[in-house]
Amino acid sequence: MLVDNRAVRPVVKGAAVDKTRLAKQGEMAARVSSGGPGAAPIMGPTTDILLSYAWGPPSGGGAAGAAPLHPMQQRAHAIAAQLRAAGFSVWLDVERMPLDATGGGGTPEAMAMGVLNTSALVCVVSAEYARSESCRFEAQFAAKKRKPIFYVNAGSPGYDPGVYSLEEAATVSWLDAQIMNALWFDGRDEARLASEVDKLIGALVANGKVTRSGRAAVEGAPAAAAAAAAAAVVPAAAALAAAAAVAATADSRERLGDELVCACREARAADALRLIGEGALPDRRDASDGSRRTPLMLACENNSAALDAVVERLVAAGAALDLLDSYNGTTALLKACARGRAAAAALLLRSGAGALNAFDSEYTMTALDFAREKGAPLAAVAAEIVARGGRSFADL
Repeated sequence: MLVDNRAVRPVVKGAAVDKTRLAKQGEMAARVSSGGPGAAPIMGPTTDILLSYAWGPPSGGGAAGAAPLHPMQQRAHAIAAQLRAAGFSVWLDVERMPLDATGGGGTPEAMAMGVLNTSALVCVVSAEYARSESCRFEAQFAAKKRKPIFYVNAGSPGYDPGVYSLEEAATVSWLDAQIMNALWFDGRDEARLASEVDKLIGALVANGKVTRSGRAAVEGAPAAAAAAAAAAVVPAAAALAAAAAVAATADSRERLGDELVCACREARAADALRLIGEGALPDRRDASDGSRRTPLMLACENNSAALDAVVERLVAAGAALDLLDSYNGTTALLKACARGRAAAAALLLRSGAGALNAFDSEYTMTALDFAREKGAPLAAVAAEIVARGGRSFADL
């Protein structure tokens, strides 16, 4: 039985966690943060990006005589290479962190130091990531230290926000809380991973707190080559995002984001398009009620087809596709299907929208249920959802 994440509260009592190790991790993080006895000196950010990921089970595809390859390790290295080509220095555990006694995972002190000495965290999310104690420590410690955090769903299987078994709730639901107001990129399809990382690069460039040092000597590549590669890798959308970031401070982008929320809620398409062009935060949350809807959700739940252009621009600006409405657990795709917005729903599917089995907790209907209810106009959308593994609520 799959459940809506908001209907489940993690129950720590009885959960299969090593409380002793968790306590030691907390003590270690506190010591590192305070510079107390046993803490290494904190020098300020030494890398631009820390890549956090769970290795997952080995694939057995290593070279003769070599240890089995880890699929998530391969993907993490591919993402790191793309980030480095765009001018970011990247912290990878296998390059910089001593492993623990089991040969993996690293020490809590090393993980804490990695977080403290980077300007931002990129979490390469997978089903294993949600279950990993070490990944949870890294992500929650980074959030506590107010580091910018970005998420790339790149697992196989990936992580489906808001949908998991009741038995798993105590273990994995922490990740839903982490990603609720975060930028999220869906790279579960390996063929789309590079394009999703392009979007990630645009978001990193646009974030005023993320450094982009191009420390080529540290990463082993000439600075000129890194800069040239960055120019080739970063797409036009990222360049526009960077220009918008220069023109708008972090505070003004938040203000523009609030205006964008209002424009989308009131179906003022022209104003919404202007605000996106001015650099408004695409994932600013609606603070007028408890739903915490994003501009993309608001643009999809309105009946006006004039907002299709707004949906397209928000997607191009890197809006997170799979965030959940805090009131009823719906995604932008589910809202578009509920309103019969065929063009918006099709665009979201083409752009990689996931969480296909999230459901409206009020009507107990999934995106597939709503698309089928609308009949012929959304027949193609319903077929695509089915082809990608989406189900009706009755089949969950």
